[in-house]
Amino acid sequence: MLLDKNTSIHLSCQQFDCDSFETSETETRLKFISRQKTGDVVCPYCLGSHVHVHGSCDAELKDAPVWTGTRQILDVRLHRYHCLDCGKTFMEETCLKYPGTRITPRAANWIRELLRWHMPISAVHEITGIHWETIRNIHLGMMEEALDWRRKELQDKGYRPEYLAVDEFAVHKGHSYATCVMDLVQGDVLWVGEGRSKECFNKFFEEFDLAYLSRRKGNRNGHERLIQHPCGASPSTCGDCL
Repeated sequence: MLLDKNTSIHLSCQQFDCDSFETSETETRLKFISRQKTGDVVCPYCLGSHVHVHGSCDAELKDAPVWTGTRQILDVRLHRYHCLDCGKTFMEETCLKYPGTRITPRAANWIRELLRWHMPISAVHEITGIHWETIRNIHLGMMEEALDWRRKELQDKGYRPEYLAVDEFAVHKGHSYATCVMDLVQGDVLWVGEGRSKECFNKFFEEFDLAYLSRRKGNRNGHERLIQHPCGASPSTCGDCL
């Protein structure tokens, strides 16, 4: 229970209770302590129930601010457990922490909404004060989700790319290059690989599922002859390539 003058506030989230808080002009800090019982814990490695508390650690999580210009921090004390069945140690799971980061799910949603408006990572970092690497990882997760959704959408429609184009682009100010294969009809990038040589482009046939393509036609550039490479014949005449 938190006491501020004559107001009492009760904050809890699953097995965590907030027992104190500190506030200033620039920061608000809430301290959460786990009330989880050892009998309710299961080892994630062997699924054994014979565990005991092996220590504790404090995690500092950045949260989305409630008040303008005031940072909000959650100090969460977690249990470390030791399994008597397999001998391994593990940390207590918490819903207050966004996976793979030191921020809360609410802060992660805040970042995701800013990124949806095509804001650069540097601008999101300036607004939120959260490390740019954390923002970049969240951005990568958003792109993977979008690509999975797009792939599933095309599969549900039964769509198979028919016309392909191969192009190369410079990376790191022209010090290195990458090659990409695109679907000319939908405008989707199907594959990206490092380098621009024939050997690099050969990885397309190794990494990409060619059965996903209905017919493969390259534009008239230096890569056109590589489309015939896997079997040595034109894809339009080879039954194995269709």
